[in-house]
Amino acid sequence: MDHSNCRGDATEPFGPNPKGRALFTPDGFAAFMIVGANRKPATNDEEAAVLLRSLLVYTGKFTIDGDKFTTKVDISGNELLTGWIR
Repeated sequence: MDHSNCRGDATEPFGPNPKGRALFTPDGFAAFMIVGANRKPATNDEEAAVLLRSLLVYTGKFTIDGDKFTTKVDISGNELLTGWIR
């Protein structure tokens, strides 16, 4: 899963082999869960924080316009993403 940073360079924020699911509903909603590979259960608060940084989960109404897929994020595990168009 490649992303671009602010300079437009491709990055792999969840490592080279992330795992995830995408669900689509007939009424036009999508849900995504993406995690870094090789995650281990946390044994303390610091490790729990690291796990949160290797998790992306959000839902929203999606549209398809030609070859462009867009989601308007309505719920997210990171509130900074809520309201974004992705």
